[in-house]
Amino acid sequence: RRRRACVAALRRKIHGPVVSCRNSLLDEACEGTTAGTYYDQWAGGYDDDLSSWNYRAPSRAASLLTAHAPQAQRVLDAGCGTGMAGAALRHAGFDGELHGIDLSDASLVLADQRGVYQRLRQGDLQQRDCRGWG
Repeated sequence: RRRRACVAALRRKIHGPVVSCRNSLLDEACEGTTAGTYYDQWAGGYDDDLSSWNYRAPSRAASLLTAHAPQAQRVLDAGCGTGMAGAALRHAGFDGELHGIDLSDASLVLADQRGVYQRLRQGDLQQRDCRGWG
């Protein structure tokens, strides 16, 4: 029931040329340029939307990382979006290097404004070898 409400809200939120990607994003990967445009259009309201859905993944991930890898000195936040997970990591006490990568340039601008990352990079994790990105 909750997933249906989130999907319905997401469908109302995004319009235009990226509508065809919307269902693919919910079910499977779609072409990177289209997905990047999709998230660029959503970036400004992304945090508020996920907060209204009671989205807890960033804080849960931060808790798990700090509990199970307390000696971690560097983290690559793959698919960092607007930086919610990075902010949660800092809030949980992570003080190592934090790098982020995402498809959406608009999301990366917002992630950068949080001031929690040492390095942010635009990239498509489906298309590139990311060994040198961290």
